[in-house]
Amino acid sequence: MLNKLQKLLRQYDMVTKGDHVVCAVSGGADSMALLWAMYLLKDKLAISLEAAHFNHHLRGEESDRDENFARSFCDRYDIPLHLGGARVEAGKKGLEAAARDARYAFLQQLEGKIDIYLPDLKYAEARLAKSLSAAADYFPRAKS
Repeated sequence: MLNKLQKLLRQYDMVTKGDHVVCAVSGGADSMALLWAMYLLKDKLAISLEAAHFNHHLRGEESDRDENFARSFCDRYDIPLHLGGARVEAGKKGLEAAARDARYAFLQQLEGKIDIYLPDLKYAEARLAKSLSAAADYFPRAKS
């Protein structure tokens, strides 16, 4: 899986030596597997790595558990983590669009290359997500 990720990153020119990369994580298996993979590759890719999590507060305690999981994972592996959050309400475009807009606004204020979750790289994201889904059960869980 790491070889596939490294190949995709090079094929789509997503990162280059010396880049500062911020991985946006939801706290779910796919994004945490991506963060874990980037962590394992960061020295080989010669990049610095950070993570970012935005809590939409849409699922009550479950949203907080996702944030806490991201926090404990990043603490365990000494990955700097940027936290953001807002109570998101549906606007004219709907709740999902309002949540996405709030998350992107948070991510855009961070310095560094924001990972493949940006809209202009959807094709690469879809290919990588397929590989990550298959591997998501294999990354280590942070202890509660």
